Amino acid sequence: MIFEDGVIRTPDLKFDEKCGGIGKVLFDSCKKYYNRIAVINTVTEEWDTYSDLLIKCMGTASALRKRGLQPQNIIALCSNKENINASIPLIAAQFLGCISFSVDPCHTVEECAEFFEQVPPKIVFTAGFQKEFLENKEQFLPIDIKDLNTTSMIHFSSGSTGTPKAICLSHYYLLALEFCQGFGATVVGPNDHQLNNQPMGSCYNKDASISFEEGFFKSGDLVYFDEDFCLHILDRIKNVLRWNNRFVFLYHVERMLLSYPAVNNAIVIGIPHKREGERMMGVVQLKEDANVVTEEELTNYVNQRVEDHKRLREGVTFVKSFPTTITGKVNRLKLKQMILQN
Repeated sequence: MIFEDGVIRTPDLKFDEKCGGIGKVLFDSCKKYYNRIAVINTVTEEWDTYSDLLIKCMGTASALRKRGLQPQNIIALCSNKENINASIPLIAAQFLGCISFSVDPCHTVEECAEFFEQVPPKIVFTAGFQKEFLENKEQFLPIDIKDLNTTSMIHFSSGSTGTPKAICLSHYYLLALEFCQGFGATVVGPNDHQLNNQPMGSCYNKDASISFEEGFFKSGDLVYFDEDFCLHILDRIKNVLRWNNRFVFLYHVERMLLSYPAVNNAIVIGIPHKREGERMMGVVQLKEDANVVTEEELTNYVNQRVEDHKRLREGVTFVKSFPTTITGKVNRLKLKQMILQN
């Protein structure tokens, strides 16, 4: 570790940049550990070895190519985690050199539509995808990715500043995570973003410069580091919370609060809970000329219109104004501190 001018740096990563990309690495790993267990379904007690996994992935990749899919085409997966075959389309996509992303099936139709509008897929796999893929026994060799900076996967952000953003993850980025389980960053300039001297991923079809400030990436986290350069995350500045081990996009609930005629502004915060992680509370500023509305009435209005994981289990509280940053945005961290102190 090197600490200089207030910046922590690590040495450059060392791995074979001619490895052929994530698809080739996964293919070789499956062949290397062919007789070991790769996937276990703890509900049904089904399991697959790496050999089973490889056969399914090769067959799926072959079937996809017959359907005309080409490198850099986009493949989406919307399947529950209990499905033992959930990873097959994602790995097969890497064999083809395609770009893959997954969507939680618990999302509403509206939320899924927003994802697919941002990143239109060529094909979408659901929980019961067709036997033509899984029962195809044809051999398939993964394509060789020459440029590791090309996009391999897309990950949607938490939606901290509005609609979740489609973040492009390159082969280099994923290989870096695999080989060192972490990374050191050297970031220079808003139009020259680098990770270990390699370009960082950006948002799909969008300019990512807004995510950088004075050459540094803004993660949205409040963090400090100790004498061993270990990072300690104190809180998230971003607009997301974790309830019962799942991340909840707050902007949908805030939008529902704002749809109530008497509401002028609304912010949703997380209230710590021993078992559930965080419960949602709505902090509401009413319009000056609004008719009388109670906290219970507004809470019921939202809870009757949202999914169970988005309910305001800590209700609603009214404020006259919100603390703001120097740029005029609501200071969510300070607001949360004020509410917790009261």
